[in-house]
Amino acid sequence: MTQLRKAMCAQSREQRGFTLIELMIVVAIIGILAAIAVPLYANMQARARIAKASADARTLVSAVSMYSGTFGSLPSVLSDLTVATATRPIRTGRTRFRRAATAPA
Repeated sequence: MTQLRKAMCAQSREQRGFTLIELMIVVAIIGILAAIAVPLYANMQARARIAKASADARTLVSAVSMYSGTFGSLPSVLSDLTVATATRPIRTGRTRFRRAATAPA
């Protein structure tokens, strides 16, 4: 048993750290992984921007569609889409809407 311990202690004293070659290999592997990951990440950001713009366009189309369905015409300016009330009174159930007071342009 003591011979086994002596052999293990002697082996652990000889091997205290990593060699320069081992460290260089690890750095090279990390560099290769980074070279693969960075372009993929940039591509993901571009795709996210495109998806956001597409969603914004669909929202705008939906708002214009609801406006034209309610008022019977297309809005003259985009700020008309944010006004929740109509130019002329509209009776929808019990609620009656009128155009909100807006600042002159």
